[in-house]
Amino acid sequence: MHIIHLIKEHKKKKTFFFLSILYFIILFSISSTSNASSSTTAYISDFGAYGDGIHDDTLAIQTALNSEYDTIIFKSGEYKITDYITLTTNNKHIIGNQSIIFTDNDYRSRENYYEWVINIKANNIYIEGITFQARETTLVGYKTQIGIQDAENITLNSCCLYIPSTVYQKSSNRDIEYSNLDLYSNWKDVHISSCLLLNYADTEHGVCIEFRDIKNTGSKNGYLTDSVCISNCHDEIIAAFSSSSNNSKKINNIVIRNNYITALNTIHSSPRDVGISLGYNPNGVSNLTFVNNHVSIYSDFTLFTIGESNNIYIKNNQIKYYILANSSGYIARSYAATDEVFFQNNKIELILGEKSKIAKNYYGNIKYSSNTITSN
Repeated sequence: MHIIHLIKEHKKKKTFFFLSILYFIILFSISSTSNASSSTTAYISDFGAYGDGIHDDTLAIQTALNSEYDTIIFKSGEYKITDYITLTTNNKHIIGNQSIIFTDNDYRSRENYYEWVINIKANNIYIEGITFQARETTLVGYKTQIGIQDAENITLNSCCLYIPSTVYQKSSNRDIEYSNLDLYSNWKDVHISSCLLLNYADTEHGVCIEFRDIKNTGSKNGYLTDSVCISNCHDEIIAAFSSSSNNSKKINNIVIRNNYITALNTIHSSPRDVGISLGYNPNGVSNLTFVNNHVSIYSDFTLFTIGESNNIYIKNNQIKYYILANSSGYIARSYAATDEVFFQNNKIELILGEKSKIAKNYYGNIKYSSNTITSN
């Protein structure tokens, strides 16, 4: 991973979050690697991958990930891809050894668009120690780095999904999307652990991670733990929503725990309205726990938005909420009379601009207790 890029991105940012990034970089550098050799193990170079940052390794990676081998090992290097890769073969253990898979201006054109760079459509997939990096400086043919659909038992451990601010820096039109990770539809048991989700694209649309079920399949059991999320897009940094008001088809059981979550103040895009969404009205989620996170959010309307969701627990978090100028913000705003939201034991610091104010701490059907709120 290019540490210098991260250092540049964090210039003028809060020292607290910069140190948290360095912590995870150190974690990556000491994470265990595998040199296993057996009849079910192969190296990515066995399929013709160069890993030199120059040759196109798309076909080699696509072939390796869908081969008969159970374990695929990347040798440390930089792997350029120019087209999307779909993983459709079950039971894969992928060891990255801190390698980088990147897109650049040679990636497929916008006219030849495909939504995800890496699309996981298989069961029992474990990926460790890979950085997925966007290096393009012009608009190319995707919006999200990794998508997960029609998949069960997926783990991303000690990985980095990195979109720098340079991806679309010079354009005056910001009405596009760049996102790190999309749990799209028909997924079960997805674990994102000890990862970096870094999205510095200054665009109108884009998230670090979205838990969604766009085809109403009843997705369940999504976990984001011990990770760092930083976003500069207009949209919320984390989104969770179903595509059905039918309770039996809503996403069930999301756990967001022990993360560092920072939604930065946009520069060129319009100000962020919502910091974190936990269900859209009427397409909410069931049984979501947001606990023990360190949160820093710039927003001009709400920190948390909840719609048509039940058993939502937001507790034991340390939160800084920056309400943007000329705005009236809410810490948590619930939209449905049937919402079940429990907001407990959070430490919240409100940072107000000269003309901003807090409209109301909580709005809607929210049960709150033992929260500590301070303000400048």
